[in-house]
Order: sequence, then C-alpha cells, then structure tokens
Amino acid sequence: MAIFGSHEYLAAGCGGDVALAGAIEYQALHPDAIWGMLDKHVADYEVPPAVTINFVLENLTAINGPMRVVPGSHRWRQRPPTLHEEPDWMMFNTLCPVPAGAAIFRDNRLWHAGTPNLSDRMRALPNMEYFPPGARPSLGWLDRHTMPWYIWQQLTPLGQYISRGVVAAPDEPIHGLNEYSPGAILEIMPFLR
Repeated sequence: MAIFGSHEYLAAGCGGDVALAGAIEYQALHPDAIWGMLDKHVADYEVPPAVTINFVLENLTAINGPMRVVPGSHRWRQRPPTLHEEPDWMMFNTLCPVPAGAAIFRDNRLWHAGTPNLSDRMRALPNMEYFPPGARPSLGWLDRHTMPWYIWQQLTPLGQYISRGVVAAPDEPIHGLNEYSPGAILEIMPFLR
C-alpha cells in the first residue's frame, strides 16, 4: 500500500531475469516497458506507473550476474546510454551482496541491467509486477488472463482482489499453461542445467 498509496493496486503478471552460467557480457541499461500510452512523460508521475518485485532465490554475489541499477534514473527524461557511452559508475553499480530470501523492489522506470555471470550456475530472479490504482487495460498486461480460475479461487480475498485483472474465466484456456514442465524445458535447453 505504501508504494501506491492505496489498496486498489493490481497484480499485472510475472516474469523474471535470468543470467546463464558463463555469460560474459553486460546487458545494456534499460527501463522496463511501460505498456501503452501514458497521459504524460513517465518521469512526471509521482506514483510509479508500474513496480516490479524480484525475488532473490540464492545469494547475489559479484560473480553470479547481479542486477545493476542507476539510482534516481526513474526521474530522468533522457534515454539510457549505450554500453559504449556508459560511465564506469553506472557499469559497476551492482546490487550485491544480496542474501537469498530478499526481495528487490523497483520502479519500472529505473534503469537496470544484467551483469556477467562468471559462476557455474544459472542465476534467476523471478518477479511479480504491479500497477497502481487507475491503471488502464490498454497498458497491455491487464488484458492477458494468465491465472487459472481454480488457482484464483484458492487465494485470500486480498489476493483475489489484486489479481482480478489477470484471472481467466472458469472455462477460458490459457495459452502455454502446463505445456512445459521444468524437466521438459531442461531437455529442450540443456545449457540451462
């Protein structure tokens, strides 16, 4: 509630960030997309147009691809610099160490990027995305029904309320649901092991 100033926020979906083991390149700085047309420049909004919460599954260290961020960039009007233009302070401003079990809350306008993962394990940061009160379906995520009805019915009343924009009707099929188990994905993409 403190972020949006109201209980009327919406769960918009989920996703995540992955750094494969042995990845040696930096990702270019970027804000996450603010879907659809907004009424004014994104830097002019006091309340974030969207918030992402990344969940830290294992300790983030200097070598396993921690996220890097540029504090204050959610208020800047210019585009992020390219990798070749980027100053060192941006390149090396990583979120580490961060212990497993922590959560990273970020305004989707914040410039952020992945870093090299020099470890021998994939690093994943699954996330949830939220929109403030008054978010319009034209923002894109709110017209995607990604939560099965039977799961939605098992949520608390608050969980049901904030996920009302992504729940499917009882008989509505959800594209991609149960198409791949984790084991099947590893068979298709063994490099993820």
